Amino acid sequence: MSQVVGIIAATCTTLSFVPQAIMTIKTQNTSSISSAMYFIFTTGVFFWTVYGIFEKSPTIIVPNVITFVLAMSILIIIVKNQLNATNENATNNATNNATIKTSKKHHRGRAKIGRL
Repeated sequence: MSQVVGIIAATCTTLSFVPQAIMTIKTQNTSSISSAMYFIFTTGVFFWTVYGIFEKSPTIIVPNVITFVLAMSILIIIVKNQLNATNENATNNATNNATIKTSKKHHRGRAKIGRL
């Protein structure tokens, strides 16, 4: 009986990740997902898998491997999006700094002309 309960629990928790994984993979939108939570969760699932291997329990191993793959897919997209956002911010900052420097040069030139 405990094996049946374990299989039902594993099936429910594993299937719960499928909609999130599908939506995240399709949209690539991770703006409302906590990267810290997903990192900790994915690490926990990894260790549950290791525990299942030590216990030689397919009821623990199989669903945790599936959940690990789904969670890792989402985590990879989260990290990729964060790296892209960091690169975009750096590019925008560099562009803004260049615009400010150019603007200051124009203002200095106008001031000199105005004094003549």
